[in-house]
Amino acid sequence: MINGAGKCRCQVTRGVAPDPGAVRVQTQAVGAGRHDVAQPELAGIVRIAGPEPRQNLFFFFSFHFCKIRRMKLMGALSSLPMTITRHSLLLASCPSSVGNICCILLVLLVFAVSGTGCQIPAPEDTARTADRPGDAGSSGAMARDTTITDALGREVTLNIPVMGLAPLAPSVTEMIALVSGTGAMVGATDADTWPPGADHLPRYQVLPVDFEKLAELEPDLVLASTQVNSPRDARALEALGIPVVFLGGSDLDDVLLGLQLIGDVTGRKHRARVVVDSLLQRLHELTDLTQGVDVRPQAVFLISTGTPWSFGPESYMHDVMAWAGLESITRSFPNEAPVLSDEFILERAPEVIVGPFDTDTDARQALLEAHPLWRNVPAVRDDRIVRVPADLVLRPGPRMIEGAWIMARRAHPQLFRETP
Repeated sequence: MINGAGKCRCQVTRGVAPDPGAVRVQTQAVGAGRHDVAQPELAGIVRIAGPEPRQNLFFFFSFHFCKIRRMKLMGALSSLPMTITRHSLLLASCPSSVGNICCILLVLLVFAVSGTGCQIPAPEDTARTADRPGDAGSSGAMARDTTITDALGREVTLNIPVMGLAPLAPSVTEMIALVSGTGAMVGATDADTWPPGADHLPRYQVLPVDFEKLAELEPDLVLASTQVNSPRDARALEALGIPVVFLGGSDLDDVLLGLQLIGDVTGRKHRARVVVDSLLQRLHELTDLTQGVDVRPQAVFLISTGTPWSFGPESYMHDVMAWAGLESITRSFPNEAPVLSDEFILERAPEVIVGPFDTDTDARQALLEAHPLWRNVPAVRDDRIVRVPADLVLRPGPRMIEGAWIMARRAHPQLFRETP
C-alpha cells in the first residue's frame, strides 16, 4: 500500500520514466475475439503519445525510448541501419538538393528501424501485438485451462484467454476498460459512469444482481468486487454455468493486483503491466509534490453536507488524503462508517473539509445550514471546502489517484503555481 510518503508494497516488474509533457491524450481501446469494438472515447488514464503541454489531472505515462518488439525481424534488420548510414554519407557529399533530400530520408529511416524516438503503441495495437507467443509476458494465443486463486481465496478454473467479461461493480468496469478495453465486455452495470465508451453496452442491475439479464448476455466470466458483491451471488451465477472471479477492493494494492489478474485471464499481461506502471508513476509524482507540505492540515472527508457520514479505520480514503498532503482526523475513529457528532468536529477542529459536494450549491453555506455550530470550525470559517467528484473517490478503483491529484490541487494551490 502506498502511503503519504510515497512508499509502496507492490512489486512492479518494469518502471516508466516520467514525461514532463502532457498528462492527457485521446486513446483507443478495443477488445478481442467475439467482442471487438473500437473505443476512441477511452482517454486520459495512460499516456500513449509524445509530449504536449500538460493540460489536466489525468494519469499519464511515456517512454523516453522504445525497442522493436518483433524479435524475429531483428536479425534481418540489424545490418540495415549501418548500410543506410553508409549510403546517406555518400549522398550527403552530393551537392545537389536531391542528394540532400535522399540523405534526410535515409537518416529518418535509420531512426524508424532502430526504434529511436518511437512511441508506445495505442491500446488497440498493444492488445493485438503485446501478448503474442514468444513475447515476454505472453499468455499465448492457444486457449488453455488454468486455475487461478481470486481475492476471496477461491480457486477458479478458466479457459484462458477469456474475453466475454461482465463486471459487477463500477471499479471493476474501470479496470477491465484499462487493460482489455470495453470491447472485451458483454455489458456494464447500471451504476457505471466511466469510460464513456461503455455507453453502448447493455446495462444490468447489480444491487441486487439481475441474474436473468446476465444470463441473457452469456458472459464467459463475471468479475466481482469483494467490497460490493456477495459470495452468495457468485454461487447463484455458477449454478447457471457462469464462472465468477472476485477482485479485491479495499485499497490501491487490491486495485493493482486486480489489474494484473485481468491481464492474466484476458491474455493482456503486458498491457496490465503498462497500466500498473503508469498509475504508480503518476502517484509518485503527486507524493513527491506533497512531501513539500511542512505541516499537513487536519482534514475530514464528509460524504455529504447533510448527515456527516465519514470513513473509519482501515479505509482507503485515509491513503488518498495522505497522498494529497492531508491528515485524516478519522483514521483512528472506532467505527467503520461513522456519523460524526458536532462535539467531535468542534473538538478536532479540521482545517480542511473534503467531499463530493454538489458544484451547483455553496458547500460552505450548506454546511452552516445543516450544522450551525460549525461556524467557528477553521475549515468552515476560512472556507477551505474541497470538492472532489464522487466517482473518483467513493469507489476504490484506478481513478482514485486522479481524485487525489484534484484534492491536492485544491487543498494546496501553492504547490501547483508553476503547473498549468
